[in-house]
Amino acid sequence: MFLLPVIFFTMQTQAVQQRYSCEYITSDSKRAILGRRIISGTVNTAGHKQTWSAVTMDQPPAPSAPLSYMEGFSYDPTKKDVLTDAQTFKEFPSSAVEAKDIVSDMLEFAGYAGWVGKIKPGVETVVPPSKDHPESRVTLSGLGEATYHGHACTILKYESFFNKLEFSAPGAKFAGHSHRWGEVWVNQRSGTIVRATLKEDLLGEVTMQDAKEAMTMNILRKGNLEMN
Repeated sequence: MFLLPVIFFTMQTQAVQQRYSCEYITSDSKRAILGRRIISGTVNTAGHKQTWSAVTMDQPPAPSAPLSYMEGFSYDPTKKDVLTDAQTFKEFPSSAVEAKDIVSDMLEFAGYAGWVGKIKPGVETVVPPSKDHPESRVTLSGLGEATYHGHACTILKYESFFNKLEFSAPGAKFAGHSHRWGEVWVNQRSGTIVRATLKEDLLGEVTMQDAKEAMTMNILRKGNLEMN
């Protein structure tokens, strides 16, 4: 989620438009499904500007709802403190955990893409942690090359396990850990991300406002990025 370090952002050699969708499935300790929601949006990246549009939240069976505060939301993805700067998300409601997540995911994908050319197939490389999250350990490895929708790509696999995780939402606090893994497919000519995947499994305790006891909760995130 919105806590893993961004390693560094690799500049795109051309403007690119991508569509990102992330599904959240929440369950309790007895595997009962408590909720499901999907946040999706289009992101345009060009140089020092990344801009979101057409961002929606789907919570079946309710109809899709547009997130107006994300329309035209932009920032400099090369800025190292973009995720921790209070000004970045000043227009977001306090409940916008998922919206912050997808911004973080995009920056993380780009950070991993910057390692293309430095990773050898089948060899794991440990990414140096950031000073803000020294406990996080990310490993990258090359999966080889493939063509996707006509783009010759280099494929990277990333993994990060037992990441300490704490965050708050209106009326609730979460404390636990997460495991996350996925792939990033990078165009060999332009350096742009053609596709990326994310799986994240979060397990922890949720303390609701005025509740006497904490509740064990599991959140599964499944993200998919495609270049338009």
